[in-house]
Amino acid sequence: MKFGMVAMILSGIVLTITIMIEIAVLGVYGLSTDVFPFLILVEKLNLGEFIQGLEVIAMVVLIIGGFFKVTVFTYAAVISATDLFKGQNHRKFVLPIGVMIFITSMITSDSFVEHINQGKIVLKTIFPLFEFVIPLLLMIVFFIRQRIKQQ
Repeated sequence: MKFGMVAMILSGIVLTITIMIEIAVLGVYGLSTDVFPFLILVEKLNLGEFIQGLEVIAMVVLIIGGFFKVTVFTYAAVISATDLFKGQNHRKFVLPIGVMIFITSMITSDSFVEHINQGKIVLKTIFPLFEFVIPLLLMIVFFIRQRIKQQ
C-alpha cells in the first residue's frame, strides 16, 4: 500500500513538472493545440549544439509508457473480472479480455483524427461518470456500511 501511494505521488510530481516545463517552453496555446507536446518540447531541446536530436529517445519513452499503461489496465481488467465472476484462477480471463481489447481497438476508430474526435466526446460524457459519479456512489455506500456496522 505504501509503495503504491509513493508511486502515485512521484508520478504526479513528475507529470506536474513536465507540464510546467511544457507550458514554459511552448506556452499555453502551444500546449493545448499540439497533439504530442512532449515531442515538440524535445525537438526544441538544444544544449550548446551538443545535446540535440533526442526525438527518437522521446518516442521510445512514449511507446514504452503506452505499453506499460495498457499492460496495467489489462491486468486490472483481468483481476476485476476474476473477482466479479468469483473465478478461482485469473488465467482463464486473460484470453477473453485480451480478445475483447484487440477487437475493440480495431473497430473503435479508423483514423487518428476520428480517434481524437471520439476522445473529445468520451471526455465530456463517459469520463465524468467514472471519475466522479461512481466513486461518489461507492463512497456513500462505504459510509452507510460503516454506520450500519457501528450500530
